[in-house]
Amino acid sequence: APMFDDGQAQLQDMIIETMSPAHNFLSYATSINIGGEITVPVQNAIGDASWTAEGADASLQDTTFTQLKFQPQKATRICQISRELLADSYVDMQSFLAGMFGRSFDILLNAAFVNGDGSSKPTGVTDGSSKGADAASATVITFDELQTLFYSLKESYRANGTWLFNSTTAAEIRGLKADGRYIWEPSGALGQPDTLLGRPVAINDDCEQTATAKKPILFGDLSYYWVTWREYMDFQRLDELYALAGNVGLRAELRVDGKLTSDEAVKHILMA
Repeated sequence: APMFDDGQAQLQDMIIETMSPAHNFLSYATSINIGGEITVPVQNAIGDASWTAEGADASLQDTTFTQLKFQPQKATRICQISRELLADSYVDMQSFLAGMFGRSFDILLNAAFVNGDGSSKPTGVTDGSSKGADAASATVITFDELQTLFYSLKESYRANGTWLFNSTTAAEIRGLKADGRYIWEPSGALGQPDTLLGRPVAINDDCEQTATAKKPILFGDLSYYWVTWREYMDFQRLDELYALAGNVGLRAELRVDGKLTSDEAVKHILMA
């Protein structure tokens, strides 16, 4: 917050920042630090137990697994800044720029975790999810379709479920009514999220729009989305590379992957 002294702002202590979109998906996911590429076994079927008569052979019921590979993907950013700005600024520009790099990586990673296609980047929760409901329209969502999606999940996933969609979709759902009442219930407690069919809502603007063949609304247990970190952001100052222009280069890199480990844990509505 700005500091004031006798009505005058202490401008030398401020940098005017451009606000980035709010992102929150990582707070719902499961983060794991790894040493390199890992393969995780994923159980596909439990196998059934059965009643067995005395003296009879027990029936064979196998549990089946597939393997899910997490391979760290590299994200980088380089920018130049003049030596004059570094020297003349009253604020710690290097610390500020390190924070700015962190925010730009937040934007990049959030887009991948929500909607990445897996090509040199994580596979997003949208593509990893399975279909829970079909929308009759390409652009309009109904209360019945939301209920179909909700009950398409097993009860254990519903119990820990969170809704995920963007601000435009949120505005559309806000207007839906059932028996004359809005279906999206405002929270009565400070700091608690509003609920839809009794479960909290997460707004994330990297979710898809309500358009033809899109998947704009997801619901499920988002902790089944795993984010594997090979290393956190490495920050490097490049003094010589841009010296002819009188600039200093600043480079940042991190390696990370993300995948939904169970497609039945999170499901989506598919637009017509």
